[in-house]
Amino acid sequence: MDNTYFIIGGALVFLFALWIAVGVRHLKFLKKGVDGGWEFVDEKIRNRHDLAPILVEIIRGDALGSADLGAYVEKVISSRDQARRIYFASGEKTEKEYDYSKALGDLIWFGEEHDKASKNTYFLEIRKEIENVNSDIENRAKEYNEHVRRFNSGVKNFVLRPLAMVTRLRQALIFEFEK
Repeated sequence: MDNTYFIIGGALVFLFALWIAVGVRHLKFLKKGVDGGWEFVDEKIRNRHDLAPILVEIIRGDALGSADLGAYVEKVISSRDQARRIYFASGEKTEKEYDYSKALGDLIWFGEEHDKASKNTYFLEIRKEIENVNSDIENRAKEYNEHVRRFNSGVKNFVLRPLAMVTRLRQALIFEFEK
């Protein structure tokens, strides 16, 4: 009879330790997916930020003497700088990237309105490259958001919630990329 209590107690301790080990490993796996997904999104965002100076120089060379160019360039530069200062997915990052996308789109529109720029091969290549990068960002943001949804459901799960609290894992934020 005395051995029965030890066996039951040992089994309960084993199940508790197994729950901790499997739960923490699962949460870390989900967190790694979120972090990896954001790295892919951030890589493409940084690539798009790097294309802006090239676009500005091409348009500046083709639209010399245009009084409106300075306003478009200033808007692109300021919105790009604000977007680059935020490193992690958040509502503020989404807002700043949206503002930058709008400013970049306005600059492309400005370039298309000038005959010399709109016929420039470099301008057309950069415009296409920006469109491709925007498409990549949108696709990778969707993948990242799926990782975030899985991670957040794991953190909110009543079985894993105590482990998430102990390991101080909080819900991740969605990044919505809009053109």
